[in-house]
Formats: sequence, C-alpha cells, structure tokens
Amino acid sequence: MVSPYAIGGREMATLMMKPMVSDYLEVVTGGGELELRIEQFRLAAGSPVIGKSIEELQIRQRTGTSVLAIRKPGGTFDTNPDPGTLLEENDVLITAGTPEEISSLESMINDAAGGS
Repeated sequence: MVSPYAIGGREMATLMMKPMVSDYLEVVTGGGELELRIEQFRLAAGSPVIGKSIEELQIRQRTGTSVLAIRKPGGTFDTNPDPGTLLEENDVLITAGTPEEISSLESMINDAAGGS
C-alpha cells in the first residue's frame, strides 16, 4: 500500500537531514517539472549492445545517461556496474537521464545498426 503520509514524511526528513540532496533535486526538477528520469530497459535478443561492455559502448559519452544498476536474469543486482561489465540478453539496465538522453539510449539499445 502506498501511504502519502509516509512519502511526505520521508521528503520532510530528507529536507531537514540532507539539504544538499534536496537542493540538487530542486535543480534537476527545474523547480517543478521533473527533468531527470529513472528508466529501465530489458535487453532483448538481437539488441546490438549485447556482448559489449558499458565502456565499449560509451553509453554516458554518447547518450548522456548513467547506468545506475544492472539486474541480471537470475534476479541479482549489480548496483554500481564496472565500465567493463558485459551486457547480456535479458539484463535490465536501470538508468538516469533527461528525457532526451533516455530516448538516445533507447535508440542505441534498439538500433539495428548498433548506434554506430
């Protein structure tokens, strides 16, 4: 069950205990509309990124998104993936970026040409 009181309480605690985090969130939300998105992408068979590393793909440099975590098909999470981590079929990438950056990553993941 989602409790708005619990959510509001956590937000108030963050404001008090971690003011710089709150300031950062205010900046990335543009003072209202959220600019930073957290998204997930499942790597389907045939994706051109499968078998390549985060570093090799230059995900951050080419799309602007950050890979926050990778959920492996067995259910384990790599919460701070090394740049050398190879991406595998059915991995789920947890990413952060602006809507434009997320769109760019989605194109890279789905592009038949491999985003080259």
